[in-house]
Amino acid sequence: MVESLYRKYYSKLYQYGCLVHNDSVKVEDTIQNFFVWTLEHSEKLKDIKNFEAFACKAIRKNLIHRIIKDNRSKKNKDNYLVTLVNEKSITSVEKEIMQAEESSCLKMNLKNAIEKLPDKQKEIIYLKYYANFSYKEIEDIMNVSNQVARNYVSRALKKLKNSIFSEKIRSFIVSAFLV
Repeated sequence: MVESLYRKYYSKLYQYGCLVHNDSVKVEDTIQNFFVWTLEHSEKLKDIKNFEAFACKAIRKNLIHRIIKDNRSKKNKDNYLVTLVNEKSITSVEKEIMQAEESSCLKMNLKNAIEKLPDKQKEIIYLKYYANFSYKEIEDIMNVSNQVARNYVSRALKKLKNSIFSEKIRSFIVSAFLV
């Protein structure tokens, strides 16, 4: 049972752990220690309703303790995962090329916008939109109130929208001068 949980969740836990701590070796160690604990305490897993949320919370807690222990190391600002909505299928080759260029530009703008977010907002965007956790689960993982979790998401989305919108305006102005 623990082996199947390991296979199913390791990748997601690793990605999430890298948002919390900048040392990938320590993230891997923490995940390994967590799964050793689950092997030793497998009877406790029966009471857990959402293993993924439980694992994220435990790994986050352990990584934060490591950060404190390691003299409050700076969180990794470069690790994050950007997910975008699937592109619609387009019949015209020219439209596909144009859309691919636009999508690439949008991804780059989104990547740059996410880099500018504060660490807590990056983390909550990951939990909400990549890991698809509910606000209740995020509240539990990050040990914040439901309203604080909602506020983080709201502020992060507002910053992302403003940043991407300003990038589109800059691109439009530059392209207008090139034509």
